[in-house]
Amino acid sequence: GVGAMTWSPLACGIISGKYGNGVPESSRAALKCYQWLKEKIISEEGRKQQVKLKDLSPIAERLGCTLPQLAV
Repeated sequence: GVGAMTWSPLACGIISGKYGNGVPESSRAALKCYQWLKEKIISEEGRKQQVKLKDLSPIAERLGCTLPQLAV
């Protein structure tokens, strides 16, 4: 048999799209203990990831699924 254990398949919520316009105050990344995640999201690399996600959105739409569904 084969087993698989995935960890953070949506990249701590980044792939969910909720950070596309910055870090909402109600999100996990806004908490002090997740400062590392906030820094990752607002970094240059994080902004590049958001652009890539926006590019993938039409593909998900065409397939009739959400961006997180496409990712998984």
